[in-house]
Amino acid sequence: MPHHQMKLPTKKRWMALVLSLVLIILFAVPACASSYADLLAKYSSRDGVKLWKDSDGLGYARWEKASGNKLNFRPKVYSQSAYLTLRAVELCYYATDVWGEPVYGENRYYTHTSKLTLKPGEKAYTDWVALPKRDEIDRVYCGIKRLSYSDGTVVEFEDDEIEFLYWTIEW
Repeated sequence: MPHHQMKLPTKKRWMALVLSLVLIILFAVPACASSYADLLAKYSSRDGVKLWKDSDGLGYARWEKASGNKLNFRPKVYSQSAYLTLRAVELCYYATDVWGEPVYGENRYYTHTSKLTLKPGEKAYTDWVALPKRDEIDRVYCGIKRLSYSDGTVVEFEDDEIEFLYWTIEW
C-alpha cells in the first residue's frame, strides 16, 4: 500500500488561499447575513404593516360626517414587508373629548377588521369605520391590533405594544 506524502503549499498557494478566504468573508458572509435579516424582517411584527403617516408623523385618513351622530373614517395602511402579502388588518380605535377624557369609557376601544390585499410596498385605505357620538369627539386614536398574511401568518399585538396615531377633529 503506497504511502502518500502531502506537499506543503507554496507561498503563492498560501496567498491564493488567504485571498479566497478574505473574499468569502467580504462577500458571502454579508450576503448570508442580509438574507437572514430579510428572513427575520419577513416575520417581524414591528415592520410588517403600519398606519401611513407623513414626515411630520401625521396619519393619512379619509373622514366624513355620517347620519345618526357618527363619524366615519378610513385610515391608510402601508406594507413594509419584503415578502408577505397582507390579507386582513384589525384596527383598534378610541376617541377622547376636548378634555382628553375617553368618549366610550375607560380602557375601552373598538376594533374593526378590513379584508384587503396589500402586496409588499403597497399602500391602501382600509374599510370605512363608524365612530358613534361624533359631537363629543375631539381626537381619534387608531392602531393596528392584528395582521393576517396570505401565507397563514397571523401577528397579534398586546395592548401595550400597539402604536397609536391620532387625529384632532376640527369641523
